[in-house]
Amino acid sequence: MIRALATAVVTLSVLWLVPLHAASAESTVWVQQAATGTVTGTVTDATSGTPVASAQVSVAGTTAGAITNAQGRYTIANIGAGTVTVVARRIGYTESTRTNVSVTAGATVTVDFGVEHRSKMRSTSVGMLHISLNFRL
Repeated sequence: MIRALATAVVTLSVLWLVPLHAASAESTVWVQQAATGTVTGTVTDATSGTPVASAQVSVAGTTAGAITNAQGRYTIANIGAGTVTVVARRIGYTESTRTNVSVTAGATVTVDFGVEHRSKMRSTSVGMLHISLNFRL
């Protein structure tokens, strides 16, 4: 009898606690989704259109960022709603910046980048430096 009563109390306790925990988790998730959005997109070579893998894409002024996959795709979640600047960087390519990106709560905004390979950039010749030394013997 005592064992059956203890089992009933434990079962009722578990049934009573689980819905409270689930409701609490749903509320927390809802609040996070309502206050943040997602930035996603693709980084490609501006000349060839081929995907740029391993590019670093970040939201300026935050620690939020992602690395592009083999298809040049990235996703950065949980970005605070508002206007942000998104930057794409990759060794061997120019840095590209998108300002005034509007992140809407609960939504996804697409920001694509076309980066130029550094070998395609124009270079400026500095010229030669001529040094002459005069010695007296």
